Amino acid sequence: MQVTVIRSNRKSISIQINRDLTILVRAPKAATDQAIQQLLREKQDWILHSLGKMQERNAALQQQEMQPLTREEILHLADKAMKVIPERVAYYAEKAGVTYGRITIRNQKTRWGSCSGKGNLNFN
Repeated sequence: MQVTVIRSNRKSISIQINRDLTILVRAPKAATDQAIQQLLREKQDWILHSLGKMQERNAALQQQEMQPLTREEILHLADKAMKVIPERVAYYAEKAGVTYGRITIRNQKTRWGSCSGKGNLNFN
């Protein structure tokens, strides 16, 4: 298993499992290599479990990529989203005390959603 360590001005050590099954450790500049290795040993079960889940996810995504949605399926999902998402946005906007503009459903490859400077919300 490939582990990359990035040191920065932070207070704690974090472990991230990437889609390519590499492991990214973010650590404070002052953290010793021994402390990082100790944490990796302590979290070994979690790391192996997470790697397994990521492999399953990658296999499912690869299978899904091989079977793209039809135009009708995409339109059906967009219609369904336009019924559910505005309700959830209104609920959370009220809780957060924020306002928003128009809500748009898009079919993007890499982005789950975005918000424009005018407060318009785009969901994938």
